[in-house]
Amino acid sequence: MKCTTLGIVFATLLLVLLLGEPRKPLAAETGQLAFERYCASCHGMDARGTDKGPTFIHCVYHPGQHHGDVTFLPAPRRGARQHHWNFWDMKPVPGVTDDELVAITRYVRRPQKDAGLV
Repeated sequence: MKCTTLGIVFATLLLVLLLGEPRKPLAAETGQLAFERYCASCHGMDARGTDKGPTFIHCVYHPGQHHGDVTFLPAPRRGARQHHWNFWDMKPVPGVTDDELVAITRYVRRPQKDAGLV
């Protein structure tokens, strides 16, 4: 009995050493995953918009302009009135957390930077 228990403990330790701790997603991965889950159906997988919602790759969403980082946070929480595009009002997005919204904002800034907007 003692040898069996010792063998199980040893095997478990060996697996932990070989496989390591479960890896937490990087911040960029978290933002991308949250964007894909909550935003991409309207704003597109590449943040360039769809027939349901506008692109984020536009000077309107430049962080130093009208839609800086602070405006990205309340829109999914409370919804947003349509005012730049020919779409309808944005409804609140259920389930998205504050941490996910921060990660989404950081994620969206990457393709904006690639497009020369940031």
